[in-house]
Amino acid sequence: MKNLPVKAGEGRSGVGTLASPMAWWSQRTRTKAPPASPQDKEKGKTILTQEQYNPPKYNRQSMRLPSYDYSSNGAYFVTICLQERKPLLEKPELHTILIENWNALPHRYPGISLDDFVIMPDHIHFILWLTSHERNVPALGQVVGSYKSLTGRAALQFLRLQNHIVANQFWQRGYYEHVIRSEFELQQKREYIRNNPLKEKPVS
Repeated sequence: MKNLPVKAGEGRSGVGTLASPMAWWSQRTRTKAPPASPQDKEKGKTILTQEQYNPPKYNRQSMRLPSYDYSSNGAYFVTICLQERKPLLEKPELHTILIENWNALPHRYPGISLDDFVIMPDHIHFILWLTSHERNVPALGQVVGSYKSLTGRAALQFLRLQNHIVANQFWQRGYYEHVIRSEFELQQKREYIRNNPLKEKPVS
């Protein structure tokens, strides 16, 4: 089974839908967000590309901006890695668990919209939108934590029923996130997600 990205706007199972991204960019322009601090600019140098991304480098680390409100309106690029970094996500049953829970997130949290999503053998990438015009919009960490908890429990239950020896935790603690600040950066992250499977040997 090949690791294929779930692309925004496609009409097939497991697809996240993108809710008016250009409206967000327009609103952000009108509100004139404050200029990035020197610290933010420094972190901006670590924008991921296909050549730069190295999952072990981001294990249990965070690029979280200390003064940033992670419940604010915007798009976020997120990476979550498996605890043992084994290629467990090659299993079709785990694909189903991850995709079904991904598609269910907007029902659980009405203030979010889904963008691109891809499952790799031992990690996943996705882009998530938070829309502040909704009431009680969750913070990014709340959404990611809920997704990790739901998928982790279901995945461990499946693996143990298959007599797999697994750790008590399915996902690594924490996650890597990047605040997307421009249309150019959004397209860069989408392109990275869509091209990422090409770097891996297809699973037969």
